[in-house]
Parts: sequence; structure tokens; C-alpha cells
Amino acid sequence: MATQRPTPSARAEGSTPLGKAGFALAVVVILALITVSAIGALAVMGKLTHESPLSSVVPEDGRMATAIGALAMGGVVGLFVPLTLIKAVKGSATEERTSPSAAAVQILGFLGFAVYVGLVSLIVAQLGRLLPAPLTGTVAVFAVGFSWIPLALVPWDRIGLGGLRGALPRSRKQG
Repeated sequence: MATQRPTPSARAEGSTPLGKAGFALAVVVILALITVSAIGALAVMGKLTHESPLSSVVPEDGRMATAIGALAMGGVVGLFVPLTLIKAVKGSATEERTSPSAAAVQILGFLGFAVYVGLVSLIVAQLGRLLPAPLTGTVAVFAVGFSWIPLALVPWDRIGLGGLRGALPRSRKQG
């Protein structure tokens, strides 16, 4: 049984070779931004936990937890801020552009979430006083990785921040 090739009129918008190259370039740029912001957050958190007054708060065996939190912070900011900015600049046939005020609220929400993840990692780092570093790091991976769950339960629409949910593109219905 042979598969049918789509006709040119049935192709999705942007599936030309130039569109595919543009998409690949955008993916590479977003991945680079995620990597650079994660490394930057790791450097900042490293300075905070080694050479500042905060260094006495984080035990030696808890420094891995702060590193895990810093990587998560940088990853969130490096992924969602560029996507929000792209959505604010470019619309599509099915979705309109995000207004500047909604984009600003979304970006502030992502930065607030990054601070929240950093605080979670600092709290988990305190386990370094009781547990060895590898076990503290393992707990930090799960604690930081699942730290978004309490925020998912907040009724954002009731407190006026319903726009934070619309940051990711919605899936299109196939029909």
C-alpha cells in the first residue's frame, strides 16, 4: 500500500524549503538562548552561594541543589521569554498577536516563576545539612522539577492573571 503525497495546495503554510530552514534556524536560536541563560543563571547562583552573604546560608552539601535550581531558572527564562516576544511580534491566521501589556505580564510571570524555582532550590539546599550531596541533588531534581504543580492549582483567572496561561501556542484542531 503506497502512501499518498500531499498536493501542493494541501501543504501546510510554511512547509516550503525556505520555511523549513527558517523553522530550523528558530529552533537553533531558541536552544542557544536556553543554554546561554541556563549557564548565566548558574554563574549568578554560583557567585551568590560562594562569594556573598548568602554563602553562609547554603551548606556545602546543598550547593548542587542550588545549581539544579539555577539551571531550571535559566531554562525557563531562556525558553519562554523569547517565545513570548515572538508571539508579541508575529501573529498567524488562527492566532492574533499578543498585546504589549499581556506580553509584559507574561514575561513578569516567567521571571517570578524563575525566582520561585530559585527559592525552592534554596530551601531544598538546606537538606545538605542532613543528607550527603548526591542525595540532596537527587531530591533537588524532583523538588525543582515538580515545583510548578502548586502554581498550576492557583485559579489565575480569579485573581486577574489569566493571561499567564496563554503564553504557549494552543494546539490547532485537526479537521
